[in-house]
Amino acid sequence: MKTKARPMLFIKSENDTMYSDYTTLPVSKVSCSRYRDAYYDEKITKESFPDTNLNDDPSYIRCHKISTVSSREVDKANYLCDFKSLYPEKYSEIVNKAQKYLEDI
Repeated sequence: MKTKARPMLFIKSENDTMYSDYTTLPVSKVSCSRYRDAYYDEKITKESFPDTNLNDDPSYIRCHKISTVSSREVDKANYLCDFKSLYPEKYSEIVNKAQKYLEDI
């Protein structure tokens, strides 16, 4: 079964070895506004974040949809950018929102 590549923001690696699990946040266009969370869906536009190379404008980093993926499932050929290095302030804001979400459980 063929699957579609989905963009994601990597926020944590289990370890620094070759094979690892990554904690990620999905990046989505969330077409229908009623499905967007006013606080936890962080809007990313091509104008404000041009180096992301995202197809959809705007896109949303979904800070309340935390998931774990194996490094073996990641298609490194579709790597978009090093968001943490390029946009450190926005990256910190996004990670803080994800941490807040987990604290509120």
